[in-house]
Amino acid sequence: MNEERKFISRNQAAKSCGITGRCFNYLINQEPFNKYLMTEDSNNILVNSDVIPLISEYYETHMASFHYYNSIPEYIPASRVARMLNISYRELIVEIDSGKWSGMYVKTPKCVPPPKDLFDIKFNYFFLRSEILKGKYNTIESIGKIKT
Repeated sequence: MNEERKFISRNQAAKSCGITGRCFNYLINQEPFNKYLMTEDSNNILVNSDVIPLISEYYETHMASFHYYNSIPEYIPASRVARMLNISYRELIVEIDSGKWSGMYVKTPKCVPPPKDLFDIKFNYFFLRSEILKGKYNTIESIGKIKT
């Protein structure tokens, strides 16, 4: 039995997923979803309709994860950590990739396209506040316990 695949426009696929066109276009061009594209010409790129439920689930799951970590005070977004450390966001990502911050953060895949200069960064990072601030700041009580 030869199963015929249905291809639709990216706009139709985005509407079917309930995702903005901008986010859908970002996601459909990422692994593993990019294998569901069919290019007729440079202006007409079609999407295999089989991917719509996969992208919807992926988007909902990872956006929920992003909002969860972003709303919990114990987690600090990487952009804020970079400002706290007085380094650029890109420098912080290089440090993350080198293993410097291993075990001190969680990451969630991006579902919204990043700025063009950060397009290669595919994850949102959230640092554990307790790990970032460990040893950096002392309370008045802890300073009072220091023997002179």
